[in-house]
Amino acid sequence: MASTVIKGFDELLGNLALTDNQEAAARSRRDGLAGFFTKHLAMAESAYGIGSYARSTLIRPERDIDLLAPLSANEYWQRYKDDSNVFLYWFRGKLNEGYEKTRVSSRGLSVKLDFSIIEADVVPCFVRRGEGYLMPNGARGWLATNPRFHMKLMADSNVASGSRLKPLAKLAKAWNVAHSHHLGSFHVELMVERMWRGRAIPSWPAAMASTLSQLSYDRAELQ
Repeated sequence: MASTVIKGFDELLGNLALTDNQEAAARSRRDGLAGFFTKHLAMAESAYGIGSYARSTLIRPERDIDLLAPLSANEYWQRYKDDSNVFLYWFRGKLNEGYEKTRVSSRGLSVKLDFSIIEADVVPCFVRRGEGYLMPNGARGWLATNPRFHMKLMADSNVASGSRLKPLAKLAKAWNVAHSHHLGSFHVELMVERMWRGRAIPSWPAAMASTLSQLSYDRAELQ
């Protein structure tokens, strides 16, 4: 048992980290899926990790990794540009050729694969003119996204904070999960980054007290 409050926070951060088995499974599934896409589909870029796993802010209860799969626009865009739902189900069919038990997410944005130890959430997309990507929006249309921007934002801010921002984001996300997950995981990360941008992050108890004040306010606004 931790002897001080600060040591208790350090212990909690250790408990939030993925287990060795989960880390190994995540790397294996990420690399295996990227190889599968390269072999069986026309790709504009190699599939790569996005989301909290790629940003090193994944907490153990979340247990899922996100991948972006940019497909060749020359090969597929004309066929699917008018209905991203059809595109998503076609993509799931391709995954079913190599993996069992895939399902389209409830919001119609991605394809989920349950690997028991780790789940993978794969987002098929097309490279967007200018910057970023176009992904299914769940309503037959397309949604612009730019995960590399957010990965760089979190990485740069974490360096500027002396490597304290990402651990603080994980603590805030753990609080959110324990309180009915009213805020989205990504929302929590961005709030923490914006709140502490350019500010020194104090001890974990003080930092969490300030952070929770803002998170609690936003949670109340959502209810």
